[in-house]
Amino acid sequence: MRAVMKMGLVFIALTQSLVSQSVTKIWSVDLSHEEDFRRRVRASEVNLRSPTIDFLKQDQIIVAFDDDVLPIPDSDMPRAAFHVLEVEATSGRIGRKISSEALASGSKMAVTRDGNFLMLAGEKLKKFSSSFNELASLPTPLRLHGQPTEQRIGGTIYLNPRYETWDVDVAPGGRNSYSHM
Repeated sequence: MRAVMKMGLVFIALTQSLVSQSVTKIWSVDLSHEEDFRRRVRASEVNLRSPTIDFLKQDQIIVAFDDDVLPIPDSDMPRAAFHVLEVEATSGRIGRKISSEALASGSKMAVTRDGNFLMLAGEKLKKFSSSFNELASLPTPLRLHGQPTEQRIGGTIYLNPRYETWDVDVAPGGRNSYSHM
């Protein structure tokens, strides 16, 4: 019990100096001026996935986002795309961008230990350098190409909301891993 009390007091003492420091805004960026990000405005927030933000290098941030809600299969809705956008960490200036068609909600970006990043979108897993040059590509075919699976219940066919997807992540040691679901 004494060890817990001492740790708590040490923690309070350490955080007290942090609380008294003032926070200074260095920069901010409004992505609503970016054409593809602006497409998100017309979609319901309930159906959109939140953008992700990661540091690629000390001076380079990358933002990944869907530009719209994924279309209903066999509809006239425009295809959604997945984008990775560079933001300069020292100024907030928007830089390069790569985009890919999105077939299912499994599009994802993951930063690797070597300062590069992976982009899983459409039916491909691609590795890009910090300068947005494609380094490698791996096909990730989907049996139904992003279409929902049919499910028969009581003689009636329904579209199962569970899509066939791939997932990608970077292991704690910085190695890439991927799986098919």
